[in-house]
Amino acid sequence: MTLQESQIAANTTYYTLGLIGQKIISFFYFILIARFLGAEDIGRYILALSVTAMLFIFLDSGITTLITRETAQDRFSLKKYFASIIRFKISASIVVFIAAAIFVNLLGYPAVIRNLIYLASIVMIFDTFSLTFYGILRGVHLLIYESLATFIYQVIVFTIGVLGLYIYGSVYALMIALIFASAFNVLFSYHFLKKHLHFSLFEKGESFGVRRLISLSLPFAIAAIFTKIIFTSDTILLSLFRSGEELGWYGVAHKFLFALEFVPLAFSASLFPAMSSYYINDKNSLFSSLEKSSFYLMLIAFPISLGGFLLTSPIIEALYGNEFAGSAASLRFLLLGLPFLFLNYPLISFFAAIKRQNLNIYFLGAALMVNLAFNFILIPRIGGAGAAIAFVSAMAVLFIINIIAAKIVSQFSFRGYFMNAFSIFLSAGAMAFVIWLIRFYIPWWAGIICGAIIYAVILITGRLISMDDFKKFALQIIRKTSNEI
Repeated sequence: MTLQESQIAANTTYYTLGLIGQKIISFFYFILIARFLGAEDIGRYILALSVTAMLFIFLDSGITTLITRETAQDRFSLKKYFASIIRFKISASIVVFIAAAIFVNLLGYPAVIRNLIYLASIVMIFDTFSLTFYGILRGVHLLIYESLATFIYQVIVFTIGVLGLYIYGSVYALMIALIFASAFNVLFSYHFLKKHLHFSLFEKGESFGVRRLISLSLPFAIAAIFTKIIFTSDTILLSLFRSGEELGWYGVAHKFLFALEFVPLAFSASLFPAMSSYYINDKNSLFSSLEKSSFYLMLIAFPISLGGFLLTSPIIEALYGNEFAGSAASLRFLLLGLPFLFLNYPLISFFAAIKRQNLNIYFLGAALMVNLAFNFILIPRIGGAGAAIAFVSAMAVLFIINIIAAKIVSQFSFRGYFMNAFSIFLSAGAMAFVIWLIRFYIPWWAGIICGAIIYAVILITGRLISMDDFKKFALQIIRKTSNEI
């Protein structure tokens, strides 16, 4: 394993551990607040975050992705532009905050939702600065700090959010918790950026570099905007066409699915800077990293998708209560789209790393059109289930286009990729068949445990993975960690 591969392994481990910790806390936090607030208030909370998340991407403008790539290729290339980038983001923050206020008033949302969106906008502004700081640290493979901060962030949210609900019993407490956690993130990320790379907010800075970055980041920005609309338009349209209760049901299903998103996120966070470097120095490793990452994501996505589909109803009712039983239909459809969601991540990172980010614009634009068309047709008729179908359709279309394009522009192996996918799908299907046979005779949690054991046995006996794979991976992590210490 090369040094760069070792860095990918170590960074993926750090970030995955941080995200696992964050997602575990977030998962139980959301269960607590859902049970405490009920479907309607949870719907308001999720709506406020969705609206600001969509506006947030205009504030970031795709610069963070470009910053990571540029830093990976030359670690000090952005130092002289850093202060100017921050000043630009301060100005943009003011503009986006005003735009958010105008947007929510034009839609005629009630006062409680407007106030939640105003508070969420403060979170959005803090997050754009920490994103920039972490983007630079990612470029030099220092994901350990972001990984740690990810966990601490959620601890702050959980602690302040739960205490706020206990004392005040108001949904506003949840936004206050996010504000405190995001403020911590800004200070934490800047401290380590200054410590390791000596970047400073108080240098004069060159505005020409900022204009160049904005110009170069436009493809990233458009792609990010398209992605954010795909991920948030369903919630906004549900708020306009269906009841607040249905919005809450769909919000629970949506949150459940995206609690699993840490897996491809962790891969992408470490793969993108490495791929950017491989593109300059080592084309063979570039293609290998794409194929390997896709293989491991398949191993994780297929069993969760098929097994989760069968156990959706008992899981939802056990965790969230009977009030959220309506979430099950949406979650079933969303889980079917999980493999597409996972496998699109490395492909999107691949195109960005090889400076073909314009392809991401076209492909995400096509997925967006599919998503919006299905949302407008299905949400008024069948609510959250329609939004889930729209999302799955968009992810499937995006995957098909991505995989064909990857074959055209690179040495990507169609045969190896789909042989792996077919073998893993059969293994997950065999596991799901056993779960289907026993699902009425054992609790849902026992079904998950049995499924995991059966799946692992099938993978090992079928030689899709081996114990040596785990040993080699663990050994590289230990070596890398020892070197850094």
